[in-house]
Amino acid sequence: MYALGHKVEKPKKRYKVLKILLIMLLVLILLFILWYFLRPKVVKNDPTSQILPTKFETVAKKHISEPLYEFDVPQDWKESARTIKPYKMVSWIGTTREAISRQIDIYTDTIPINLAVNRMVPLSGQDDTLAVGQMSSNCIEFTGEAAKLTPEQAGKSKTALTKWEDVQFLCDIPNELRNVTGAASTEGINRVTVTGQTGGKHAYFFVYTDHTAHPSDATFTDMLRSFKAR
Repeated sequence: MYALGHKVEKPKKRYKVLKILLIMLLVLILLFILWYFLRPKVVKNDPTSQILPTKFETVAKKHISEPLYEFDVPQDWKESARTIKPYKMVSWIGTTREAISRQIDIYTDTIPINLAVNRMVPLSGQDDTLAVGQMSSNCIEFTGEAAKLTPEQAGKSKTALTKWEDVQFLCDIPNELRNVTGAASTEGINRVTVTGQTGGKHAYFFVYTDHTAHPSDATFTDMLRSFKAR
């Protein structure tokens, strides 16, 4: 197209350029929006904030003194039984709703060697105190072929001699679901000897029963670590 001898640019070409520029602008805007919302969020530390230390609840203890020994139990515990024959034994139990199904029995000198348990804590006498080892898992897991038994088969089985960290004891296979833990040494089944400064040497066997919904192994191991022959 010409006007007065000059070539005039066609309007369609200008519109095409403007259209391309507009599209590029829209693309840039879209990319900016995506970047703004998808960029990593950086959280700045508040210089006025404080990191508070974690508070661990401690259980109040009660000190028990017997003629031959002493130890600690949770504050709410009380004596529940005391026998002389056939075994010299004293029992303590918890009194709160959570601890009412927890019990510790201490046998002295007359030891029930046929008493089977589900777990074992290895002990050794250190002068007038106890060295406390690692508590085992349920003995059915490491006693012969017991782990392969169904609950029905286990219930019809007999107790079996087993070993945990060289401590021999009877595994209560028929009652695998119980939570009864013994504490003894390599000296013999269900026994450890400790020598007190005035009471001399005596044999002991410790049994912990915990049938609560949330068993507390620490209740037993703390008591063992606090035990001291007199």
